[in-house]
Amino acid sequence: ITVASVLHPASSPRLSLNIAGEALLRGQVVYLAADSKWYKAIASGTAIQAGNGEASSKIRIAMADVSTGQLVPLLEPGQQYTVGATLTLNVLYVLSATSGLICPNTDLVTGNRFTPLGYATTTAILDFQPNSTGLLAP
Repeated sequence: ITVASVLHPASSPRLSLNIAGEALLRGQVVYLAADSKWYKAIASGTAIQAGNGEASSKIRIAMADVSTGQLVPLLEPGQQYTVGATLTLNVLYVLSATSGLICPNTDLVTGNRFTPLGYATTTAILDFQPNSTGLLAP
């Protein structure tokens, strides 16, 4: 992900302002922790860190670079955004085992948590529709 290339939807983006629990970069996938702060999500972490077993309201995309404790605008689900990387059209993208990143679903390995984030609608845009499955990759 090229941080400078991550863009929210051009028309009427739905963003919420929340508190960052750690330093975040624009475009990173984040989850809501028990302390009501947002942290980088990761597929190789706990179920909570992967947003699994939780409502999709627990997974968002950071839309600004922020330090710990600062307000961060988060992209709400149900929108398309420019990822800042080259995507493969119609491929399902999921939470990566690398903290805060996305990857094609075929990149997951045994034991990673399966958190679908959406499909690429173009080579630059992801339709952000997070879905919490609670499943582990076989």
